Formats: sequence, C-alpha cells, structure tokens
Amino acid sequence: MMNKKILIIIKSHDTDIVDHHGDTYRKIEEITRQYLSNVSEVDFVFVKANPSLKEERYHDSSKNIFWCKTEENYWEALKIKVLEAIKYFFYIEDEKYKHVFVTNLSTFINAPALITEADNLNDMECATVVGKYSFGGVDYSFPSGAGVLYPEKLIRRLYEYQAEVDHSKYPDTDDIFFGKIIHELNVRMKKIDRVDILQPITLDQVDKERLKNCSHIRIKVLQNREMDINYHQSLSEFFYG
Repeated sequence: MMNKKILIIIKSHDTDIVDHHGDTYRKIEEITRQYLSNVSEVDFVFVKANPSLKEERYHDSSKNIFWCKTEENYWEALKIKVLEAIKYFFYIEDEKYKHVFVTNLSTFINAPALITEADNLNDMECATVVGKYSFGGVDYSFPSGAGVLYPEKLIRRLYEYQAEVDHSKYPDTDDIFFGKIIHELNVRMKKIDRVDILQPITLDQVDKERLKNCSHIRIKVLQNREMDINYHQSLSEFFYG
C-alpha cells in the first residue's frame, strides 16, 4: 500500500466460509472495490475472518483483503477484525495514514465528502452518527458501526488503551466496545449527517444535496437484502459516474 490520506477498513466476511447473504455481499464487495479503486486519496481493505488461516493475520494487497485468524460470528469477530487491522497497518507496517474510517460492507462511501470531513476533524475527536448503550450499569454514547472516522492520533490512543484493559469487562463487539473506551477517555464524538436507506425507496425521494454532503449512506433493506445491490450500483453511478 502507498501512504495515503485515509485508510478505509470495511468489515466484511468470506461468503465461501460463511454463506451469509452470499451472492448479495459478493456483488456489493465488487461494486465497492470498483468505485474506491478510482479514488487516489484513500486505501481500502475488506477485513475478514478465517479460522483455518496458518498465520495470525495476512494482507492480500492484490485483492484489498485483510485476513485474521478467528471464527466468524458477526459479533465479537467484528471487534477482532478491526483491532487486528489497526495493529497491522498502524503498528506492524506503520503506515502513515492521517485517518482511518471504519465501516460495514453494507455502507456506501462518498469518498469526497469523507475527505472533507477528515480535513475538519481535530486530532482527538472522531466523527460519526452516535448511538446510546448501557453496559455494567454505565450509560454511554457509542460511534455507529456503520461508519466512524478517526484521526491517526486518536486511533492509536484507543488501540493502546484497549491493549491494557480486561476485555471480559467490556462489550464484545466493535462499535459498543470502542464506545466504552471513548467514554472512559472522554473523547468527543462529532456528530455527522448520514442518509439511511432501510426500506424500498427510489433515489429521487432522497434530497440530492444532502446525499452529496454525506460521507456515507447506510443501506440495509431488511424486507429484501438483494435490493441493496441496486442501491449500491445506483449510488456508485451517481457519485462516481
């Protein structure tokens, strides 16, 4: 990888190992890889689990895939994949990215707006849509797993902090796990706008100016997940031509 402005960590999975929305997710990954490959300011990687991996982690740069050796369970594995990717790119390889954006494969990324968001972010704050959670009697806010932007300085601070704590005393999936640490470190979460497509609509029903200013669009049409492909393809054409 070259040292670029933003590393995008996309939480994904190998549909040959765990067939979860297999054809749908394979197609969305293909669309995502195509449009992000044309953005010179970012690098991106799909993070996946493989319990049969010989090494603890493996980066296949030719396919933009980062593997880590763990079971895929769509919960704790999300945290493990994100932490392993941060360890590899920021500590083992010591890449000089200025920011990291952690998101899901189901999220569409508007890279120009994401870059603008990064330019306006302080070193010790993250940008996200904020949720609420309660764990161990503590009520706190957490960054959405659909998309959170961290500056390099902050992601290193969070990673080094988590390496010193007992994970059994924290939530065990990625977004609410990071939220607990963010709460303890009193990190500011800058709230950003996000368009959600959670039911069948047409893009004509969405405010186009709002779309252009959103760094990411969350897509998850539960009635029919196959519809997600069409939204990703339409948004790719809208933003990237």
